[in-house]
Amino acid sequence: MKTNRLLSCALALAVTVSALALPASAATAFPDIQSHWAKSYIEEMTDANMFKGYEDGTFRPDRNVTRAEFVTMLWRLSGTPAATKAAAFQDVASNAWFAPQVAWAAEKGYVNGKSADTFDPNGAVTRQEAMTILFRTSGGQSGGELMFTSIYDSQFTDSPQI
Repeated sequence: MKTNRLLSCALALAVTVSALALPASAATAFPDIQSHWAKSYIEEMTDANMFKGYEDGTFRPDRNVTRAEFVTMLWRLSGTPAATKAAAFQDVASNAWFAPQVAWAAEKGYVNGKSADTFDPNGAVTRQEAMTILFRTSGGQSGGELMFTSIYDSQFTDSPQI
């Protein structure tokens, strides 16, 4: 139950506010979140080791979440599992901080590349991509998809354009 709550909080926050997942020292007092509306959520997810912040000690809450950061949050929520092979994307170097996470997500079938050989790790994750990844991660349960689609359509005026 607690894992589901953490997953819901982390992913909802990721879609609505930037949530960095770079490897850096954990901090609960990022100087740039002190007056931000999501401060308590960011601190809760940082305490749960879902967010780490930037190496300079900032969080940058108004920045878009990248594809690599989003996959990293899912990877952490899943217990940091290992992949059995490297990802086959030319733009994911084997020594990149996000390489294990992307390899795991691609191996599981949770993510696709922007093309057959590119992942675009630094590109912003779109709402459509985030929802697709979450759908795949959850096992693609159709009843949940129908309910979630209805809620999603009622909340976003541009939903028919996606």
